[in-house]
Amino acid sequence: MDRIKLKQEAKEFINGKKLAIWEPILLLAIGSGIILGFLGAIFGEESTMYSLLSSLVSLALIPAEFGLMRYELNLVRGKEYKIDMLWEEYKNKDNIPKYIICTLLVGLCVAVGMVLLVVPGVIMGLSLNFYMEMMIDNEKLNQSNILHECKEMMNGHKKDLFILGLSFIGNILLGIITLGIYFIWLVPYIQTTMIKYYDSIKK
Repeated sequence: MDRIKLKQEAKEFINGKKLAIWEPILLLAIGSGIILGFLGAIFGEESTMYSLLSSLVSLALIPAEFGLMRYELNLVRGKEYKIDMLWEEYKNKDNIPKYIICTLLVGLCVAVGMVLLVVPGVIMGLSLNFYMEMMIDNEKLNQSNILHECKEMMNGHKKDLFILGLSFIGNILLGIITLGIYFIWLVPYIQTTMIKYYDSIKK
């Protein structure tokens, strides 16, 4: 992997497209924030009911997160993208349970790895990092097949992905130092770089 070239391509790509990348992210974040704020005002953020309902909201928003990923994939690949993709995923009733179950399985696998030891958790996270992209590109596969295909795809690439992630640490620190202002540029940069990396290694 030519990391420098990959990141340079991402930098060039986001010129003039940062708003297009941010728009669905902000819409999803604001929407979920309003819902959670409303529930917190009614039940209190420390209540058991709030914890239960916020968990249900998180599950209900998983298809929208896949819609966001589909939007970003299409944008980076030069295909048609539109904000409606955030909720269009809810129209396909067959995909909704697969999205939720797959997301929960990935979270469980990473959590178990972290409980055993940090290193296995990191390795598992790297192996399954692109499960959303893989699922969108292979909608006919079930959850277990998706996780298997993710692991197969990442064979020989986990170290590269780890190093690629580490290469953004300086940028993230700069974002913190600038009180988040730098993240306006950084988030599209990282998102685009990761999608381009995924497209470069997928089978």
